[in-house]
Amino acid sequence: MDLATLAAFLAMVAIGTYVQAVTGFAMALVLMGLVAAFGLLPIPAAATVAALLTATMSLVFLHGQWRLVERRFLWPLLVGNAPGILCGLALLAWLGAREMEYVRLVFGVFAVSAGLSVVLRPVPRAVVAPRWQTGVFGGLAGVFAGMFAVGGPVMAYHAYRQPLALANVRATLAVVFVLGNTGRSAAVAVTEGLDVATLGLFAAGLPAVFVFTALGRRFPPRVTDRTMRRLASALVVVIGGVVGGSAAWRLL
Repeated sequence: MDLATLAAFLAMVAIGTYVQAVTGFAMALVLMGLVAAFGLLPIPAAATVAALLTATMSLVFLHGQWRLVERRFLWPLLVGNAPGILCGLALLAWLGAREMEYVRLVFGVFAVSAGLSVVLRPVPRAVVAPRWQTGVFGGLAGVFAGMFAVGGPVMAYHAYRQPLALANVRATLAVVFVLGNTGRSAAVAVTEGLDVATLGLFAAGLPAVFVFTALGRRFPPRVTDRTMRRLASALVVVIGGVVGGSAAWRLL
């Protein structure tokens, strides 16, 4: 990789890190979307690097934030997320290229419709969702995370609808991202191995992760919780539109 490509990659890491520090999700999505758009890396390699960087970023973000984690909301997410990731990795190995595009299309339609529902009505539920429902969303997010490293919008849609402070939502999602992405990376390492180029990109991206996580925590946008819910959900819509639209184009 030449210096210009490396600089572009690091700029994408910086953007994704700041967005996740502010909204609580989307680093891997921003990184994967930009990498795919500019063709900087093969998608499987980019997904592995994104998972490693997201796990690291989320761990850094959690410094001093552990007390904000909503444990009763966290456990159902984790219980559903772990088997979902394994299922997603299995599907990734089993499905053909065309079938994968259909899955991307389904994800895009879900993300757009779910995000729009929050953008148009950003008022949270009256009570926290039952645990089984949270577990289902955790599982669905795990499947997409295992396949494409894009589980964030599913969990964000569910979490942003809960009657929880956004600081608590971000901290709780960060724990899921640390454990989920670490588990995904470990599974990839065992089944496929991690090459030197992937580990090198991960190491190169770490300084940007540390700096822009701190900037996101110190200088977040000065908006209300209601506006932040709308902004985060609008991001889900954009990501879903890009993923679903690109899949539909390839299927034509």
